[in-house]
This record gives sequence, C-alpha cells and structure tokens, in this order.
Amino acid sequence: MDLEELKKSWKKTDAKIDKIIKVNKDLNDICRNNNIGLRNKVLSKYKVLCILCIVMTFISPLLQPFRNLHPAIVVTLTIYFIVLGILNYDLYKCLKKIDYKSMSLKDMLIATTESIIKRSRYQVIAYCMMIPLIVTLLWYFYTINLGMFYGGIFGAIVGLIIGLSTDIKIKRQIRDLKKNLEQELEEDDDED
Repeated sequence: MDLEELKKSWKKTDAKIDKIIKVNKDLNDICRNNNIGLRNKVLSKYKVLCILCIVMTFISPLLQPFRNLHPAIVVTLTIYFIVLGILNYDLYKCLKKIDYKSMSLKDMLIATTESIIKRSRYQVIAYCMMIPLIVTLLWYFYTINLGMFYGGIFGAIVGLIIGLSTDIKIKRQIRDLKKNLEQELEEDDDED
C-alpha cells in the first residue's frame, strides 16, 4: 500500500467518523428536546395546580355563608389550599431550575431525583392534611342530611379519580424524564 492509498483510506475513515459524530449529536439533541418537552408538560400541570389552589384559597371563605359551613371547616379548607399551593409552587420551581443548556447531565439527573424525592414528601403532607379534612366534611354533611352526605362521598370519589389520574401522569412524566437522563448519562460514560 503506497502513501496515496493510505491518505485516501484515512480521509474515508475521517469522513465516516465525522458522519457518526454528527448523527450522534443529532440524536442527543433529539433526546434533549424530548426531555425539555417532558419537563414543560410537567411544569404546565404544576402551573395549573398552583392556579387552582390560588382560586380555591379565595373561594373557600366564600362557602361559609353560602352553605353555612362551620368557620373551623372553612379555615381548615383555606389553609389546606394555601399549603397545597405553596408545595406545588415549590415543585414547579424545583423542576424549572433544571436548565438543559447550562447544566451537565449529572446535575440534571440529581435535580430531577431531588424533585422526585421532594414530590413524594409533599404528597405525604398533602394526604395527611386531606384525609382528616374530607372526613370532617363528610361528617358535617352527614349531620345536615343524608343527601348531602352521599353527594359529598360522590364528590370525594370524583375528586380522587381526577387527582390520581393527574398524579399518575405527572409521576410517569417525571420518571420518563429521569430515565432519559440516566440513558444519556450512560451513553456519555460509554463514549468516554
């Protein structure tokens, strides 16, 4: 093999390597765009939850004269929505700070894992506040009349279904985000 053939062979190999690098970069960009899309979907859900909590915080006190609710129930309901709004806003901020342009994959994965842990803790707080509140509301409805009690049970079931379906979607999207980041990190480690 003479020198000219060797140069041609090297040029072909370099061209193939450049093409592989470009394809790999394009795939990484697609993965990042997918992760940004997943994060934005979760952020939009948390935005809606924050707005709902703000609205319910102001609507809760208005229920007292309308249904003659006991003031303690109204205050508890208002506090519940304030706390829930704060927790949702904190999770929103936690996910919003994940920056795909300036953070490393490892930092993004750590931030996503922290948001998952924080979300689990906040769910426990929310459930611990919600269950006594629902029991108290149902007891109060039962003391008024049986129709209101059954309506309260139906409302609790519908609310539970809506809440769980939203929660499952958010949980799946955050889990997919973490899985994508883990795969990207694994691929980066393999390249090194």
